[in-house]
Amino acid sequence: MEIFWLVVSGIMAVLSVWLMIEQKFDSARMPLFATFAAATLFALRRYQRKRIEKMNAGNQENLKKP
Repeated sequence: MEIFWLVVSGIMAVLSVWLMIEQKFDSARMPLFATFAAATLFALRRYQRKRIEKMNAGNQENLKKP
């Protein structure tokens, strides 16, 4: 899921830069917003995954201790 949001963010960034160059900034507002939204979702998903992995690692250590 992280890779999906990273790819979407990259594609939208390229699209928004292209629209800024070819047309006015007004036409690039929505793709620029989508870029930041996808990047935010990527960051949130990565944070959640790391937190869950850390929690699971702690649980594995507790199971190994007699």
